[in-house]
Amino acid sequence: MGVGQVVAHVPDPALAARRLCALSPPPITRAEWEQHLPGIPPRGPCP
Repeated sequence: MGVGQVVAHVPDPALAARRLCALSPPPITRAEWEQHLPGIPPRGPCP
């Protein structure tokens, strides 16, 4: 970290998860899931 930079830490894991999910790109398609994660049931990364 350089001089003059500010880093914000979110102490609440649930709040951090909601923020990350709000900023994340759309989930992968079912075809992409099967290609990269065969045999694992699909589920979304966000609640």
